[in-house]
Amino acid sequence: MTLIRISLLTVFIHLLWFSDRATGAERFPARTCQVNDFAGLLSSETKHRLETVLDDFSQKTTHDVIIATFHTHGDESKEAFMTALSDEWKIGYKDLANGVIIAVFQEERQASIEVGLGLREKIPLHVQRDMIHIHMAPYFRKKDYDSGILNALPLILQRIEPEYQIPVGQERAHAPKPMAILMIAIALIVTFAVDATSYSTFRRSMRKTRSYVYWRETGRYSFLEWWLLYGTIPTTIEWIYFNVIRRWLNPGFIISSQGTKTAFLRWKTGGGRFFGSGNAGKW
Repeated sequence: MTLIRISLLTVFIHLLWFSDRATGAERFPARTCQVNDFAGLLSSETKHRLETVLDDFSQKTTHDVIIATFHTHGDESKEAFMTALSDEWKIGYKDLANGVIIAVFQEERQASIEVGLGLREKIPLHVQRDMIHIHMAPYFRKKDYDSGILNALPLILQRIEPEYQIPVGQERAHAPKPMAILMIAIALIVTFAVDATSYSTFRRSMRKTRSYVYWRETGRYSFLEWWLLYGTIPTTIEWIYFNVIRRWLNPGFIISSQGTKTAFLRWKTGGGRFFGSGNAGKW
């Protein structure tokens, strides 16, 4: 009787084990390569570029970096999903724990970076947070998942292996778009035309002025001299310097309408809350 009970218990344990394996296989699609775009968020060109870089990185450094996109992480938390995923996919070498998973969840609008224990010192929590919020999320908000991943990946690889060189032809996420260059050129031409017109008006007004002293001091400026003092671009740069950069470097510094420092602001005190665990974020 005891033998029968032991046999039944053994069969029951095996059934539970196989059931758990089947559930895991159903929850996580099989990992086929370094880039697993299950949500279909990446273009074929981007996937090929990422595969080239990650395969080369894995061969030269033995570190395992995986990119995966999912429609959703379901009812469980993102942290539980990522932990189970890393266990299921066996990321990195067992003794080194040198794997990294970059995951994107489309429905929840969330991204996560799971780092093996062997790489935690090279990619600590605050670095993971910055990678998501600064280098990925701005692109993800515009549904430009290609640029978000391509922008963050080289920085992650550099943190892991500073000496690693990305293969030739894969360095930049995107070349400057011709339309952007054209728009910049048009803006510069328009700015120059406006400044030239303003200078001509300035010269005519000076000729009509009866004040010899004022004409002697200002009316004989060449266009270059006038442009450096009153041109659109130098004036804009000056405004940014005094009203943005200087005030950021020294919050007590303010400029009056005459361009002189007139007062100091009081330092503010207060507390703030920081959201997120540092290795994940929404966009």
